[in-house]
Amino acid sequence: WERGVNAQQRRLVEVYDKWAVGVRLQLAAMAQKGAGIQEQTLFLNRNLPLLETGLQQAMQQGTLAATKRALSGISPTAGVNSLVTKQIMLNDTLVKEALIPHLQKNLLEAIGKSIATDKALLKEAFITLRNRPAQYAGGYWVMLFDVQRQIGLEQQHEKVRKGEELDRIRWMLDPEAVHCVASPGRYGCVDLAGEYEGWDSLPAVPAGQVTCYGNCRCHLEIFRNGEWRRGL
Repeated sequence: WERGVNAQQRRLVEVYDKWAVGVRLQLAAMAQKGAGIQEQTLFLNRNLPLLETGLQQAMQQGTLAATKRALSGISPTAGVNSLVTKQIMLNDTLVKEALIPHLQKNLLEAIGKSIATDKALLKEAFITLRNRPAQYAGGYWVMLFDVQRQIGLEQQHEKVRKGEELDRIRWMLDPEAVHCVASPGRYGCVDLAGEYEGWDSLPAVPAGQVTCYGNCRCHLEIFRNGEWRRGL
């Protein structure tokens, strides 16, 4: 799971880096030829949709990969497919309305300082923002547990119908992580840690409605066949 998140982070950064290098070199060339801030600004704005599309595609790829990993060989249900569709739409919106505007604002501010004539400063302005798309890899972690909960709820419904014992679930804190506390509208991981009787008693999932968002490194375990196991 951790390797999957790291791979998604690399995927997002690679998309940004490939776009940034081309745009940065072109801006520097334009500045050398005497292009002003207004012309450079127009060039950057014309190229941002390409970055937006690339990041959205990378996010979709990560969502599908996380879903497959979370299912662990279980066939996707209608509920899971609906969840995937909603997550892809949400990710597209986040990239379009949050990530791209943030990158645009910072890059335009840098261009406005006439740094395009200094290749070192221009490079630094683009490199400084690499961490921003990397943060969106947290969506992979969220998807792992959203899919797990969806399948768990469907299996629980069947168990209730048959009068079988419900699965016990426990929220595990990563011993190497710094854990969040409750905030307005969000749970704290330290408060959620512990055992639960059934999926419907679980208030949230790791990286879901918690203060630390996608930075969460907690995980869930299910008690089956006499032992606690991570995943389905």
